[in-house]
Amino acid sequence: MAGSADVGVVGLAVMGRNLALNMADHGFRVAVHNRSPEPIRQLMADSPPGSFGPGWRGRGPGSLLPAFEMTEFVAALRKPRVVLMMVKAGAATDAVVEQIAPLLESGDVLIDGGNAHWEDTARREAAMRGRGIRFVGSGVSGGEIGARFGPSLMAGCDADAWGTLEPIWTAIAAKVDARTGRPVEGGSPGRPVDAPNTEACAARVGPGASGHFVKMVHNGIEYADMQLIAEAYDLLRRAGGLEPGEIAAVFSDWNRGVLDSYLVEISAEVLAHRDRATGRPFVDIVRDAAGQKGTGQWTSRAALDLGVHAPTIAEAVFARTISADAHARAAARERLRGPAATPQRERNRFTRAVGEALYCSKLCAYAQGFAILAAASDRWDWSLDFSSIARVWRGGCIIRARLLHELAAAFAEEPGLPNVLLARPFAAATAERQAPWREDRRGGRELRRADAGVFERARLVRRAPGGPPAGRARAGAERLLRRARVRARRPPARRVVPRRLAAPRQAGGADVRRRSSTHPAVSVRDAIADLAPARPLIVENRSLLRTARLTLRPLRESDREEYLRVIRLSREHLDRFSPLHRPGESDDDLFLRQLDLTETGDRNGTAWRRIGVLDDGRIAGAFNLNAIRRGLCLEADANWWIAANCARLGLAFEGVRAMLDFAFMDLPRGLGLHRVFAGIQPENEASLRMAARLGFVRVGGGVSSYLHAGGRWERHDVYVADALGQVREISE
Repeated sequence: MAGSADVGVVGLAVMGRNLALNMADHGFRVAVHNRSPEPIRQLMADSPPGSFGPGWRGRGPGSLLPAFEMTEFVAALRKPRVVLMMVKAGAATDAVVEQIAPLLESGDVLIDGGNAHWEDTARREAAMRGRGIRFVGSGVSGGEIGARFGPSLMAGCDADAWGTLEPIWTAIAAKVDARTGRPVEGGSPGRPVDAPNTEACAARVGPGASGHFVKMVHNGIEYADMQLIAEAYDLLRRAGGLEPGEIAAVFSDWNRGVLDSYLVEISAEVLAHRDRATGRPFVDIVRDAAGQKGTGQWTSRAALDLGVHAPTIAEAVFARTISADAHARAAARERLRGPAATPQRERNRFTRAVGEALYCSKLCAYAQGFAILAAASDRWDWSLDFSSIARVWRGGCIIRARLLHELAAAFAEEPGLPNVLLARPFAAATAERQAPWREDRRGGRELRRADAGVFERARLVRRAPGGPPAGRARAGAERLLRRARVRARRPPARRVVPRRLAAPRQAGGADVRRRSSTHPAVSVRDAIADLAPARPLIVENRSLLRTARLTLRPLRESDREEYLRVIRLSREHLDRFSPLHRPGESDDDLFLRQLDLTETGDRNGTAWRRIGVLDDGRIAGAFNLNAIRRGLCLEADANWWIAANCARLGLAFEGVRAMLDFAFMDLPRGLGLHRVFAGIQPENEASLRMAARLGFVRVGGGVSSYLHAGGRWERHDVYVADALGQVREISE
C-alpha cells in the first residue's frame, strides 16, 4: 500500500466521505483517514472492492485505502502527496494542519475544502509556505449530492499547486454543456458523468485565500437569491391570491425561461409537495424559521470593509436573523396587524410583473457579489478572472443558473466590465423590465426596494428618460473628483493613524497599500481615500496579532494541556480579580467552553478571543472583546487575564494595546463613535494603572453588573477607550 494512493482525504463526515467516493468513481486510488476509526470501517463496509466505476476518460476503476493512523495515511500517498482536509472550520482544521504538516515534505499539496474563513486560509497558507508545503484553500459547493456526483470547485493557490491538483479537480467536478452552459446530470454510484463536449466546473480562481473568499461570496449571493425567491412567493401568495400549488406552476413556468436555475426549480418542487398526514401544502406546516452558518454575515462584513454597496445580500442576512427569532415574531402577531393585501384583479399581469422583478433583482444580487470580488481583487492583487468564476458556478453549486452562462460570456467579451448591470445584454434586459420592476402596488414593491440603490448607482452616469433625477448624485461625484485632483497637487498632508503604524513594515501584513501623493486621483474611490481604514502593521491577519513579546492567536484543541496547566497554577491569583470558572465548573469544562466561545465568536463576528503566547509556547494570558457591535461604529466590552507567573511584567499592557489596535484598525475615521468598554475593580491597582496608560477614562457613576463569570464579582467600575484616544499624528 505504501506510496500507491493518488490522493488522500482526512475527515469522513458527509462531505469528505462523498468526495472520496467521487474520486474513486473517477479512477483515483484514495487513502482515507478519520480521527475516530468507525467512519473508516463504515465506509469500507459500504464500498467493497469492485464498487467503483470504469473511471474517467480511460483511467480505470479506482479504490479506497483505509488508514487508521496519520503516519500510515501519509505513507500511503505517492509523491508529491495531495491531501484534502474535510473537517470542521476553525480550531479543528488547525489541529489537523498541526498534526499532518510535520509528516509532509516540500512540494506536497495540502487542501482545505471546508468552509474556512478566508483570513484563516491566508494565515495557514503563509505558515505552510514557510515549510515548502503548497497550501490550497478550495471552495467546495453543492452539498452532499454535489460532493458525490460533481461539485463546483474554486481553488485558491499558486500555479504549481494547481498543476498538481487540476487533474483530480477537473475529473470530479460537475460538468456543463460547453455550448449552452447547462449542467450535464445523470451521474450515479459507479457511473460518473463522462459526456463529450463538456466543461468542468473547477478552476484556479486566484492565489492564496481567494478560493475561500470566492466561495464565501457565492454563499452571500445564495442568501440573496433565496430571499428574493421567498419574497416573490410571498407577493404571489398574499397580493396575488395564489395557492402554493398554483405558485409551483408559476415557478415551473419561470424555470423554462430566463429564470432557469436550481433554486427556482427546487422551490417549485417544494411548493407542489403536500403533507401526507394532513393533506395541506407542505409550505404551510413547516416551521417558518431559517438559520445560517455565517458565510452570509462574512460576505456582508467584507462588503462593508471594502466599501462595496451590497444591500440585497445584507438584507437577506437580516431576514434570516428575523426568521430565526420565531418566538418574537409569534408574540408580534398577537399585537401588530398590518394592512390587508389587496387581491390583484389582473392576476396574469401581476404574475408576469413579479417574474420580471425577480429577474432584475437576481441580476442585482450577482452584480453585488461580483462587485465585492472586484474590490477584493484590487485590494489584495488577486487578479481574479470573473468569467472563469461565473463558468465554475454554472454547475454543481447551489446558485447554478442560466444567467451565469450569460455572465461568463459578458465578462469574456468585456474583461474590465465595471458592473454586471452595464453589460450590453443585461442593460437591455433591465431597461425592458423597468416598468414592472418599479410597479407600486400594495405589497408589490418589496423586490425592488433592496436593489434599486445598486441599480441606480450602476447607472449613475446616464439615466433612461423618465427615471429618477440623478443630477445631485452626479454633481456630488464630480465635486469629489475635483477635490481629489486639487489634493493630489498639494504637498503630502499629515494623517491621523494608529500608533502601531510607526512600527517597521512586516511581510504579509494586512495594511492597505499607500497611494502615491503625486499621482492624480481619477476615481471616486481615490477621492474618498481619506476615509479608508488605516490598518496597524502589527496585524498579520484577522486571526493573528504580534507584539514585541506576545503572539495573540485563537485557542486550539492542542492548547488543552498547557491552558489547563496555566489555569491551575494561576487560579488563586485569578480568582481575586477575574474568576474564570462558573460555579461547579471543572477545568476541562472551562477549556471546552472557552474553545467554543472562540470559534463561535469568530464565526458570528460577536466576539474576538485570543490567548497570548510567549515565544517558547507558554500561555501568558487571554484577551477578549465581547458583544462586538459593528457598523459605521464599534462598541465592545474588553476583558483580559494574565497568568500568575507573568503578572507585573507588562505583558497585559502589550496584549490589551494590540487588542485595541485590532478593534479600531478597520473602522473609517471620522464616522460613528468607536468605543471599547472595560470593567475594572476599584482595588485592582495594576489594571487601573494600565487602563490609564492606554487612555481608558472612567464613565462617571458607571458600574458594571454584567461582566461577572463566577458570581463573585461585586463591583466593576466602567471605563471607556475611544478611537480618538488611540491615535496620534505622524508625517506621511
